[in-house]
Amino acid sequence: NKKIIRDAYISKDDQSLSIKIYHGEHEGLKRVEVEFKSEKEAHEYIPPSWFGKEITGSELGRDKNLVGLKKEEFSKLLNSYSN
Repeated sequence: NKKIIRDAYISKDDQSLSIKIYHGEHEGLKRVEVEFKSEKEAHEYIPPSWFGKEITGSELGRDKNLVGLKKEEFSKLLNSYSN
């Protein structure tokens, strides 16, 4: 059984925004999550310049997908979004 080890922070300025910093087997992954009240709000959202690339549709976008990745797969995916 793989474990997800991460720290999670919620923005005090915007409670819909959280930052997750991963450790252990998923070291290097930093994910920002934004909760939207509607699909319209999500489509109209303009992320700040400090956000990285969009990973929502990738295996990196959800913890349940991370645990199924082999170390090599994780590294390859992480590198593909880092460039």
